[in-house]
Amino acid sequence: MTVPAPEVKTEEPIAKAAPKQPAQQDTPDQTFKPKKDEALCTQAQSNMRILQDGPRIRFTDDKGEVRFMTDDERIIEKERTADAVEAYCD
Repeated sequence: MTVPAPEVKTEEPIAKAAPKQPAQQDTPDQTFKPKKDEALCTQAQSNMRILQDGPRIRFTDDKGEVRFMTDDERIIEKERTADAVEAYCD
């Protein structure tokens, strides 16, 4: 035989959940800004020159195989390197 639990009345009203705050958007003060770094700037500029003017770039992939960078990979690396130049150089 199952006996139902007794109803309990409380004097205090149940607290309502606080209204949700709108999601905060990143403001310029909250975004990550790397410090200017002369060594990283020099390396990024050197990498950019190689990507722009250099011959085909050869590297070892995750499988340990040596291969050449594709044109699409070169474009992506140029974009990443341009971001590094902007971040670390004056």
